[in-house]
Amino acid sequence: MEGHTQARPLVAAWRQRHPTSRTAGWIRLVAPALALVAALLYLLLAVRADAPAEGEYRYEILVARHGLVALFALGAVVSWRFGILGASVMAFAAAVLGSLHASDHSPSSAFAVTVVFLVPAVGLWVDWQRRRPAAPVVVVAGVFAVAFLGAGWGADRVNAHFYGPTHPDSYAAIEPVDVIEWSWVGAVGVDGATVTARLAADAGQVRLVVATDGGFTDPLAGTPVAVTADDAGVVRLVITGLEPATTYRFAIEVDGHLDRGRRGSFTTIPDGPASFSFALASCARVGTNGAVFDAIRDAQPLFFLVTGDLHYTNIATRDVDKFADAFDTLLEAPGPSLLFRRVPVDYVWDDHDFGGNDSDSTSAAAPAAQEAYRRLVPSYDLPATDSIEHAFTVGRVRFVATDTRSHRTPADEPDGEGKTMLGAEQLAWLFDQFDAAAAAGEFVVWIQPDPWIAEPTDGADHWGGYSTERRRIADHIAALGLADRLLMVSGDAHMLAFDDGTNSDYSTDGGAGFAVFHAAALDRPGMTKGGPYSGGAVPGGGQFGLVHVEDHGDHLTLRLEGRRWNGEIVLDHTLVVPMPSEVGDAS
Repeated sequence: MEGHTQARPLVAAWRQRHPTSRTAGWIRLVAPALALVAALLYLLLAVRADAPAEGEYRYEILVARHGLVALFALGAVVSWRFGILGASVMAFAAAVLGSLHASDHSPSSAFAVTVVFLVPAVGLWVDWQRRRPAAPVVVVAGVFAVAFLGAGWGADRVNAHFYGPTHPDSYAAIEPVDVIEWSWVGAVGVDGATVTARLAADAGQVRLVVATDGGFTDPLAGTPVAVTADDAGVVRLVITGLEPATTYRFAIEVDGHLDRGRRGSFTTIPDGPASFSFALASCARVGTNGAVFDAIRDAQPLFFLVTGDLHYTNIATRDVDKFADAFDTLLEAPGPSLLFRRVPVDYVWDDHDFGGNDSDSTSAAAPAAQEAYRRLVPSYDLPATDSIEHAFTVGRVRFVATDTRSHRTPADEPDGEGKTMLGAEQLAWLFDQFDAAAAAGEFVVWIQPDPWIAEPTDGADHWGGYSTERRRIADHIAALGLADRLLMVSGDAHMLAFDDGTNSDYSTDGGAGFAVFHAAALDRPGMTKGGPYSGGAVPGGGQFGLVHVEDHGDHLTLRLEGRRWNGEIVLDHTLVVPMPSEVGDAS
């Protein structure tokens, strides 16, 4: 009895007029209304944002997020009649929505979404608990706390899944900075190469120094370059007069001081028919430093083709500095830094490193992307001023790189003669390259990021959304009889995939079935796009392609390997290509 007597004052006190009694009426009215407003605003913002196409892994997540918003709104409506039931549904939907929001946004942004959506639910809980015993109030409060904390943990995990590392880090060591913060080499030719570098401090004059030995005992130097304020700390250095098929070490001399830290190497292209290998890959997350960069370097290719999405910064504004920051982040990481100083690069962008997801010619970031590319990338000569298509030749193989973003018509426009991925000028240039290769009896590697093999699909970002232009290109290839001497290399989809031409012919009358090789992702979660692919598709991160070209005179042999960061070969296909003219065996 004594215990019951002691408990009565506590219960009585709990049941006395609660501090929130005066606000109870408007809480029950305003909280659901605020919840519905939050749901509507979220959906409106989601519609305005770049939505993924159906079939992409992010599409299913977007559908789930919309479903959770609908569930949240349903909870708000229910709460007008059944307060705590509706509030509980709202809390659950808010927690899961916040977690999934991190698939496209930072964890802090996702956590903020959770807070905004939880506030109305908490308000309803405050109203409900004023007439309830302590025990159920504590239980429900605990549930809300778990939802709140769980959303934060879930957002962190979801973001790590989509934007975190997909495989172990590079074993490359962090090197001390001397006078260069980063450098990378590209545009390698028979007698020269180009290096771009960021200076660690203000300087007056810079030049590229090369030698055939690491001690630089008999160096050759390029033309000195005066550094100006317009350079923004980045210099572009070119050297010529070198010997073909020769390995050179390079270092950068700044005001008479030869950099001791960021040294690199390259091998000039052979003069005439040649056997060689090249690597290819795309799709690296922001902050990547994966072991895949070591694996590419260890394979010792003559050069490395980056087929888009070298970073996932998704810059949507005209800001050159943001693009520069993205390259700084990549090239200062130990693994990428060492690879790009030891293996020459050839690079074309795709959407995420041009102007955001599925970006096109209307992107506000396009002028900044163009300027940053020309300033920062050691590229071959670019024939156009507003796009980055280019070509180069190694032995009897012509590499043709196209820009699929700068002149692209928005994907949501109806397909037809006026819809283009390349633009009229670049398409004519591409046909000229094909014509020249056919006339010279060359094999063509067409470098373009986006999936070619795909069903015609309205609004699609791949070639299925540009099927009229695709058919025109295929008809030109068929007319030249070039399909048997053409390999398309692509990225975009986070997979290794190969097709032998079985599924790639989109010409009017046939005869344009050529080989297609996708190689990705460097460091992004796996997914498949397009298809079918006769040789299969293997999604995953930490992956790249390696192509061995052997010139036997009357034919070329190309061995295409899909590799993983740990050395595993998961795709292996060989092409035997008859060549139209006799040349010496270069194998």
